[in-house]
Amino acid sequence: MKLLQLLLAAGLLVGLTSVCRAEDKKDDKTNKEKIVGTWVLEKPDKPKNIPPGTTIEFTKNGKLKLSAKVDGKDINIEGTYSVDGDKLKTTGQGPDGKEQTDTDTITKLTDKELVIKDSKSDELLTFKKK
Repeated sequence: MKLLQLLLAAGLLVGLTSVCRAEDKKDDKTNKEKIVGTWVLEKPDKPKNIPPGTTIEFTKNGKLKLSAKVDGKDINIEGTYSVDGDKLKTTGQGPDGKEQTDTDTITKLTDKELVIKDSKSDELLTFKKK
């Protein structure tokens, strides 16, 4: 009887381990892989800085496109990006024509949600995948 209980417990343990490994493999994507796609800004802390509806497209080859509407004007910025762990480094030409580089922190990144902490304002920007 004890042998049967031990075998059942061992079988259960092996089964749980397999399930946990399968779930771990689902999350094996790095931030660099997860960020690829088009993201729409849902909830900025301070909407005056970046308006809701702003979109950012991150491509596989390290390029980005940002589109926003500010004071009735369409703003389009192209640039490059790189991801190192939870750091997102972006480079692009600002509205003043000067090249700007920024390194923000990715606080959350799933297949559907991206939350970035802006390095200059400490503002949290919540994006949903389009």
